[in-house]
Amino acid sequence: MSAIDQSLLTARVYAHLRERIVNKSFPAGARLAEETISAELEVSRTPVREALHRLTQEGFVVYTPRRGCRVKLLSRREVKEIFELRSILEPLALREAWPRISPADIARLGDRLAELDRISAGRRSQAALAADDDLHNLFCQGCSNRYLRECLRRLIQLSRPYRSFGASAPAHLRQLHRQRQQILAALRAGRNELAGHLLQRHIRAGQQAILTRMQGYAN
Repeated sequence: MSAIDQSLLTARVYAHLRERIVNKSFPAGARLAEETISAELEVSRTPVREALHRLTQEGFVVYTPRRGCRVKLLSRREVKEIFELRSILEPLALREAWPRISPADIARLGDRLAELDRISAGRRSQAALAADDDLHNLFCQGCSNRYLRECLRRLIQLSRPYRSFGASAPAHLRQLHRQRQQILAALRAGRNELAGHLLQRHIRAGQQAILTRMQGYAN
């Protein structure tokens, strides 16, 4: 199998496992055994191992030596705490990053957001998450305060297991997409204070979308 074929197979296994975690087919705390998954999907253990490694990096899965991989226990309290901090710190990062955000950066972000309007509904959720990554990484990477930047990177990483919940409902997708466009419009107009206010509102809306979809999860 070529490296490209192997990469595509790993991506398919990753997408399958993540979807089952998000829709709770694999409940929180469930053990994810390589041999069981590879037999079920009729693939070798290599793409399963690589997919589990990626899910561990993104926070969906927790690895413990001698116990293997288990689905992370998700909680509404963690959502509230993570996103509350993000809603405070990311506008600060935007203010710090503002002098280093170029018209080319804004144009690239605009292109990514425009792509969402041309993508089929079935692919829109993952494309929206990718565009959202671009938006938040723009402010995080451009932030000149390294402590703020490192703190935000950690918070964004901790957010990853939860963001698929907010991106799975069409109404929430549309709302969050409109808000990203509004942030971009403020950036284009040079209104960084307005962009910071809109960014805070966007983060809090994302938090509420996630909490709505997590009804029934432990607090």
